Amino acid sequence: MVAVQSLARLYQAVRLFVNYFQPSFKLRSKTRDGARVSKTYYPPATPCDRLLHSVQVTAEGKRRLTQRRAQLDPIRLLHTIRELQVELLRKSGHFV
Repeated sequence: MVAVQSLARLYQAVRLFVNYFQPSFKLRSKTRDGARVSKTYYPPATPCDRLLHSVQVTAEGKRRLTQRRAQLDPIRLLHTIRELQVELLRKSGHFV
């Protein structure tokens, strides 16, 4: 049960890091010319950045996203992720 709690904390830290600081490519279009497939992508952006540029998100929602991102420290999140990974390895008996 303790491992489940550690895993939940790890998931929370990873979720915050990925959503606020890890840019990713999103597919814009894909065209096929015979066997050749050409793909074009939007510029890399974080999920948070995509929401901030969306017209479907309210000004209040954008304000909360910006405020939350300002409170987060990506280096601290990475440190927390690594600590929790080691903690899980110790609990599984794979790391002494």
